[in-house]
Amino acid sequence: MISQLKHAFEQFEKEPTISRILISGSGKFFCVGMDLAAAASAASKGGDASSTLLEGLTSLFEAIENSTKVTIAVINGPAFGGGIGLAFSCDLIICVKSATFTLFEVKLGLCPAVISEYVIREWGSSLAREAMLTARPVHAAELQAQGATSLLVDRPENATRCRKPFP
Repeated sequence: MISQLKHAFEQFEKEPTISRILISGSGKFFCVGMDLAAAASAASKGGDASSTLLEGLTSLFEAIENSTKVTIAVINGPAFGGGIGLAFSCDLIICVKSATFTLFEVKLGLCPAVISEYVIREWGSSLAREAMLTARPVHAAELQAQGATSLLVDRPENATRCRKPFP
């Protein structure tokens, strides 16, 4: 999925009629992150397999962050691990009030290294440190209070029909 998203962003950049890109989940989760079993398998092989996986994820986040289009993450439910990086590499983040963000990899003894740049920048160092050490779910309202999200909505469908200007 990482390479598919990266390819989509490359295509969007070439299309002059596109000015905004909206990313959202299609089920009850925004994104459950990377398949940690596949990541562990790649890491155990070492060298190229592990590097390729991390480079792909890093280049996807950079493509989103550096996009000339306005990128909007509509968080329709819980986000885990790399899904948090996917969201916070975007320009604007709209969340359902019930959304939570969990650095699940921490529970497995892994460092959220690839997404840490976005988590620290957007959440602030104190909240980011706590989340990276405890892996506790961070609620959308906490992130709104930190200024890390643009808007909270009751239901995901309200996010795409929003008429309220962003702060």
